[in-house]
Amino acid sequence: MNFGVTPMSRIKTIICTLFGGVALFAAENVMAQDEPISVGPEIDPVQVAKDAFKYGMQAYEYEKYEFARAYFNKACKGGQPGGCFNLGLMLENGVGGPEQLQTARILYKAACDGDMGEGCYYLANMETKGTGGPMDTMAARAHYGEACGLGGIKSCTRYADMLAKGEGGSIDLEQAAVYYDKACKKNYKVACKALYELDY
Repeated sequence: MNFGVTPMSRIKTIICTLFGGVALFAAENVMAQDEPISVGPEIDPVQVAKDAFKYGMQAYEYEKYEFARAYFNKACKGGQPGGCFNLGLMLENGVGGPEQLQTARILYKAACDGDMGEGCYYLANMETKGTGGPMDTMAARAHYGEACGLGGIKSCTRYADMLAKGEGGSIDLEQAAVYYDKACKKNYKVACKALYELDY
């Protein structure tokens, strides 16, 4: 994915916008450690995953990208969709280590399966372009639709585009109009323009 002239700042904007509510408490102490905190077996694994995600956010904020990868990986394995998504974003763009497109695609799928709309959207983008795996417009269409159902305005528009053009399935102008309208009502001008130009 092209993030323009300053990809790192764009990636940081995406992550911080999605998860800006995560408290950055005791960040200096966490970042001073040479390796991730070990957790005793008596700790709830769900809480461990949540903590790993929190520490991943802190590491990312402090540009400790290798730590961020490790923490997001732990969070993802613990069932935190946001950890899967953030790690996927870092791997897709080679932040904190080598670019790993195939793994990024798998991670977006895990985030999508965890009902994270952004994961479905980024997965669909890769499926549409054949990035990190085979091109699969049928799957992309389904995942854009899923992301739309989870609140993604751009996803609704991309889903409508595919319905209107018959990409990944049959043409359905009536349903395309429904989804363009849905995005337009949330003030997404691209969708409003597409709805106006739709001929059905």
